[in-house]
Amino acid sequence: MRGKDIVTFIMLLWAASASARSHEDIEKILKFTGYETEEELSESEVERLQAWLDRPIRINTAGISRLRSCGLFSSFQAASLTDYRTRHGDIMSLNELSSIDGFTKDKVSVLAPFISLEGGSRAYGGNVRGFCDITLKGGIRQDGASYGFKIKGGNGNSFTYGLGFSRPYSAGDALPESFSGYIGWESSSVPLRLIAGNFNLRFGQGLTLWNGMSMGGLSKPSSFHKSGTGLSSSYSFTGSSSFKGIAGEYNISRWRLTSAIIIPGIDPEELSVLPAFNLGWFGRNMTVSATHYMEFEHSARGIHIPDMKTSADVAACIDGTDIFCEIAFDWASAKAAALGGCTFPTWEDTRMAVHLRYYPASYTPTYSSAPRSGSRCSNELGASYSMEIAQGSGIHGGSLSLDAAYFPESKGAVAHSMQLKAVADWTLKPTDKILIKLRVSERFRTWEASRYKTDIRADFSWTGNMFCISSRLNLVRHVKAGFLGYVEGGYKREKVSVYLKGGIYLIDEWADRIYSYERSGPGNFSVPAFHGRGIWASLYSSWKFTSWGKAYVIGTVKPGKAELKLQLILSF
Repeated sequence: MRGKDIVTFIMLLWAASASARSHEDIEKILKFTGYETEEELSESEVERLQAWLDRPIRINTAGISRLRSCGLFSSFQAASLTDYRTRHGDIMSLNELSSIDGFTKDKVSVLAPFISLEGGSRAYGGNVRGFCDITLKGGIRQDGASYGFKIKGGNGNSFTYGLGFSRPYSAGDALPESFSGYIGWESSSVPLRLIAGNFNLRFGQGLTLWNGMSMGGLSKPSSFHKSGTGLSSSYSFTGSSSFKGIAGEYNISRWRLTSAIIIPGIDPEELSVLPAFNLGWFGRNMTVSATHYMEFEHSARGIHIPDMKTSADVAACIDGTDIFCEIAFDWASAKAAALGGCTFPTWEDTRMAVHLRYYPASYTPTYSSAPRSGSRCSNELGASYSMEIAQGSGIHGGSLSLDAAYFPESKGAVAHSMQLKAVADWTLKPTDKILIKLRVSERFRTWEASRYKTDIRADFSWTGNMFCISSRLNLVRHVKAGFLGYVEGGYKREKVSVYLKGGIYLIDEWADRIYSYERSGPGNFSVPAFHGRGIWASLYSSWKFTSWGKAYVIGTVKPGKAELKLQLILSF
């Protein structure tokens, strides 16, 4: 590693710090999303929910637009909240919130860390005080140094801003390679919001315009129905998964109009501009919206339109049953795509879901987000089913998911390409301190030489007042057999936490690789793929040195690789 890399790393490390969060955020996010394991989460989802854990939204003061775009509530729940506030005033307790139509005690318990019941005047994001969060991360390993910097703030009323940049290990020099940022403004007199820079647009069920990706797929009923958040700012080190440009949102009565000018890419020889809009109507139990975008490319050949789509989506909640569908038309290929489904309660603590999807092979999913991980909204006819038995007040809980997909354009040399997958999860919690999880999945593909893939995973954890221990055994059988196992022990107090982890993996084929979550600092999410043979060890420690500051040290040692990451955090 070059000397200037070390100097740059040290100078940036002590230049700033960021808002305090801990690994327990991941556990809260898992509980909210309904996923069983960290490996099912996506980085963008973790980043979005961590932001609300850091600064919970004030549900007594936030406007309808903020409630819809935060991603914590469905459109039905947002409308139910605002209607209740109009008739009864502020919500004073979580018990009162659980009595509102659209909310249950279980739903409120997972929402609690993300919301605040404080009152006061309405403000951007639900906060009335100004704030400034600064985040810095840095890492050193054999091939160089990396760093990332983020700053986010606002005046607490109408103006917010964010800026981020990072340098990966593979960078050619010490300067950052990736940048992101935004400026947001919300009027206090009219229901208007503007964002310039990096932002998110997520409408309908993701068939037309939805940035970001899904890792967990259709694993549980809670993952079948997407709740479009509309326009929201993007706050990250790289901005790689967000749109860039300028966007605005205007709300009046039950209507919301969102428009944006997206700039997919700027090149000296070619410029792309994508105007987009969404018009939505939000009823008491139903949401209806239409989305349209048209991409223009200007080059030496002139102006042409490579992509244009229009969609309509409907979502309704009737007596606890969620019904949703979206139909989109691709003007470039003159093909239509569609998806739909429903989630519904059956008996106490049990819920089921079904999902159908139709994506023609010629449908281009440039700005789409598939509901099932590992696929795109193109060349697929599929159906999914899931049933979940919630743990409730008992000690058992579990889920079963089935997915079938047919691909009109065959994969490889196989005439008819199909995939079948089944996933079964079982959870046992005999005491408040002991948790046992078992997952078994089986996948069948017609186009692979090794058609079957079996994945068996067992997790055990014990949590005491200060100490905790967890372990995992993961077996995969596909091309050959793969194995991963680890044991982790932790010590946690109010200001200090330390976790030590050691494991072994025996995986000879890349096709048998196993993904395993690794603890990292706030704003980072790491799920590396293990392949080969070896042992590894990691250290994760945090120290809350003041009420407004926290420091992290994360170290990892693997065969041929040693890495040390540091992070300092301040919140004003």
